[in-house]
Amino acid sequence: MLRGKRPSRYFNEGGYISWISFFQLLACAILAWRIFKLHKGKLTFSTPKSSYRLWSIIALGFLFLAIDEVVEIHERIEDMIFQSLNLEETSFTRRIDDLIVGSYGLIAVGILYFYKEEIKKYSQVIPIFVCGFILMFAMVIFDLVSNKSDLLFLLIGDESFSEIIKHWLRALEETLKIFSEGVFIGALYRCLQISRRFPAVSRL
Repeated sequence: MLRGKRPSRYFNEGGYISWISFFQLLACAILAWRIFKLHKGKLTFSTPKSSYRLWSIIALGFLFLAIDEVVEIHERIEDMIFQSLNLEETSFTRRIDDLIVGSYGLIAVGILYFYKEEIKKYSQVIPIFVCGFILMFAMVIFDLVSNKSDLLFLLIGDESFSEIIKHWLRALEETLKIFSEGVFIGALYRCLQISRRFPAVSRL
C-alpha cells in the first residue's frame, strides 16, 4: 500500500463517495421522471399497460437505489436473511449483500426487456445503457471478490499481498460504481432529448 495507507480509505460506506453516488442516482431518478412526465403530457389517451410507464419504474428504481446508498437497505435485507434462516457467517453467506446488489441489476435488465418496444425508440442510446450495465456488473464482481481476502488468497497464495489487493479492488469497485452512474446519467439525459422530439400520440 502506498505509504502504508489503504486506497480504500476514501471509499468507505457513508463517506463522501457514498454521497456522490447518492446525488448521481437521484439525478438519474429525476431525469427518468422528466421523461415519464414528458411522455404522459403528449398522450391523448393511455392505458395501464402504456409503455411510457417504463420511465416511472426507472425513476422509482433509481430513487430506491439512492436511498439504499445512504441507509444500506441491502445490508438490512442480508441481516433479515441471516435471522430468518438462522445462517452462520461463512465465506458465501458473507457475500449475500453483494448478491442482492447484483440482483438489482438483473431485475433492471428484466424490466428493460419487458418494455423492449419502448427502449427500441431510443436505439442510439442502447449501447450507452449496455456500457453502464457492464460497469455495474463489473463493480459487483469486484465487490464479491474483495468482500474478504479468502478468494484472493486462493488465487495469490500470499496473505499480506491478498490484503493489499483486496483494498485496491474495493477502491476500484467504488470507482466503477461512480462511473456506471455517470454513464446512466448521460444515457437518460440523451433519452430526455430524444423524447422532446416525439409528437403527441394516441395509444389505445
